[in-house]
Amino acid sequence: MGSVPEMISFFQPVLPADADWRDDTFAVSGTTARAQAALESSLEAHGILHPPWLLAVEGGPPVIVDGFRRLRWAREHRKEDAVTCQVFPVGADRREIWLRRLEGKLFGPPLNGAEKAAIVRRMARWCDPREMMRTVLPSLGIAARSEAFDRWRRLGEAQEDLLAALAAGEISERAALELADWDEEASLAGGALLRELQCSASIQMEILDRIAEIALRDGRIKTAVMRDREMETLLRDQGQNHRRKTHEARHLLTRWRFPRLHARDERFRREAASLGLPRSVRVVPPPAFEGEEWQLHITFTSSPDLLAALDEVRSLASSPALHGLMSSAASGDSKTP
Repeated sequence: MGSVPEMISFFQPVLPADADWRDDTFAVSGTTARAQAALESSLEAHGILHPPWLLAVEGGPPVIVDGFRRLRWAREHRKEDAVTCQVFPVGADRREIWLRRLEGKLFGPPLNGAEKAAIVRRMARWCDPREMMRTVLPSLGIAARSEAFDRWRRLGEAQEDLLAALAAGEISERAALELADWDEEASLAGGALLRELQCSASIQMEILDRIAEIALRDGRIKTAVMRDREMETLLRDQGQNHRRKTHEARHLLTRWRFPRLHARDERFRREAASLGLPRSVRVVPPPAFEGEEWQLHITFTSSPDLLAALDEVRSLASSPALHGLMSSAASGDSKTP
């Protein structure tokens, strides 16, 4: 990220209550409950091992730079005890302090998405966007592009619910960046939906993409799609675990997004079942029922099993039902809107 200039500072005992708790200029939110519990356990056992950083202010209380959680613990549990802090003098360059704080973050525990978003938002006040893209973004593992910078900065300004879910790993970075671009009501609803489903990052994006596509096609707001009666009924069902709910939600969104393709697929399944084929033989249509290449999958464990399956296939090849199954796919009703 580049060198951080040496800065003069000094160590001084400070009562935590005497710090400026209203100034959050240097705060980086995004701590998980697990990390907070681990920190408090360490503090109870060993006290504060690394001095917090403060910035002295002319005529006012010092501003907290680093160590918010340590000082908060000390304020609550060691009210009368001063804490030795590393203090930057009045007039110190806040931009350089931010760069030093970022350097410390980069070589500490891995940053979660909420912490990265907070750093981008905070540092955007002190750094030129071009410098951010050249130095800060690569250090955070973010693509050095202006659109990436803008999206991460918007994410840093998102609702606390979304950032908390991102910090806890309930919502992926890609999904959080997408939700940060939605309006507030839709973002809250989308975040709640993903937290309920507890699905993988790729499925989260699939779900959000489907919602946006359906809303655009139907001229509806995204919130209306997510609050449809069928979706709400599915999510309220206490008898299904999150994996089953995810499966049903994807199925529902696909049916809404591609109604004609869904209807064609349902009809194909009924017609294929009516062929009476053994479970070892399966007819596979072309993708989206477009094209002329069909497949036949045969599963067997021995030569007799294969011979028996081939006898069934011979009967199928001469069956009018197979011709009907294939010709209905070519009738043109499989096209999707």
